[in-house]
Amino acid sequence: MSDDIATTPFATRVVLGAQDAASERGQLLVVVNSNSDRATESKQISGLLTAQIDAVVYARMFHQGASVLPRELAGIPTALVDTTDEFGVIPSVAPDEEQIGRLATETLLAAGHTRIAHLTVSAAGRGSVGRLAGYTATMRAAGLEPRVFTGGDPGTSAAGREAFAAMLAAGADDVTAVFSFNDPMSMGIYQGAIRAGVSIPDDLSVISVDDFEPVAAALLPGLTTVSLPHYEMGRWGVRTALALLESTEPPDLPVETRMPGTLVTRQSVSRPRSRASMLP
Repeated sequence: MSDDIATTPFATRVVLGAQDAASERGQLLVVVNSNSDRATESKQISGLLTAQIDAVVYARMFHQGASVLPRELAGIPTALVDTTDEFGVIPSVAPDEEQIGRLATETLLAAGHTRIAHLTVSAAGRGSVGRLAGYTATMRAAGLEPRVFTGGDPGTSAAGREAFAAMLAAGADDVTAVFSFNDPMSMGIYQGAIRAGVSIPDDLSVISVDDFEPVAAALLPGLTTVSLPHYEMGRWGVRTALALLESTEPPDLPVETRMPGTLVTRQSVSRPRSRASMLP
């Protein structure tokens, strides 16, 4: 069960992982999408219960924090994907956002950058807070001062343009690399760089999060990014739901599981050039 399977580009990876895990166990996976409508969700659950489903994987397509779960799910083996329950007792999985922030920042440091900015969204969420924490900790561990600039919310190309403009307006034209909140924001950063006459990666390296291929692979140069573990989370959801179903005793499962992101290297990161400003 999900809120936005049909309208979220990453959901197909979650569903594919769940489907593969179900097939391996000889199980039939039924997928329903509520479009974030509680009344629709309640009807779907009633229909599924009538069909005598065995277990539920309850997914949110964005990491929104704790969810108030439908009371109809009480007593049904349930695993949570990209959310937690309000009481903190149902097993859940989500990306390790701090690890993602660390990995992105470490990649830029390894390329020789020391003047690294983080361009992110204005609203606080698990993704933005965790990635910022990973970036900040990694910068400070390297003896460097974090520099953060925000655009709008949610993370869109417009938000990327806003954050890039805010960085330039703050006089941070000495920055040689940016860690972007997500791929759509990175597209806006590319657009802002073109307008300012800044070359990527010669003048400015860019690393991102998502690996949303219609954006990341299509940009020129191709966008280096951290892939989120959507497929793996889908597999985890089915395996965990089945473990709960098949166990006569409560299985020894962690309440919260965090999965790391994976670096996908393309052409948007290079070593910094020796110049005082990214601007021409």
